[in-house]
Amino acid sequence: MTMVMKVIKSLNVSLSPQELEQEKYHLRRRLEGAQEEHELRVSELQHDVAALQAQIQDLSSVQRQTDKEKSLLITTLTEQNQRLTTQLKEVTTQRDKTCTGSCSNSGWSFSYVGTWLISMKKKEPWHCKFTTHT
Repeated sequence: MTMVMKVIKSLNVSLSPQELEQEKYHLRRRLEGAQEEHELRVSELQHDVAALQAQIQDLSSVQRQTDKEKSLLITTLTEQNQRLTTQLKEVTTQRDKTCTGSCSNSGWSFSYVGTWLISMKKKEPWHCKFTTHT
């Protein structure tokens, strides 16, 4: 016994066989319409999922490329920093070995050898003297 028949019997409604067939026909049409809507919605959602998966792949690829470029840039800048630090140490060491001098102004004076301040005294206008030793 079908669901429609059970409902009809529970309501104690008597329908003619032709009315029952017509009701059955309408119910089948409604069911087919609902199934078509369901299939269409599933298809739309599957399309959306595929589009989102493609977008995720694209973004992941861009992220990987960006990470590679960032890593390469960090490596390049680190190497450049090390090279410049070494050059600065060499220049500073060379200067420390070859340069002495003193300056005075407005009551203050100082003397240095390389980068080392030797003395500071109060004197008048600036008078500077530098000597380079080779």
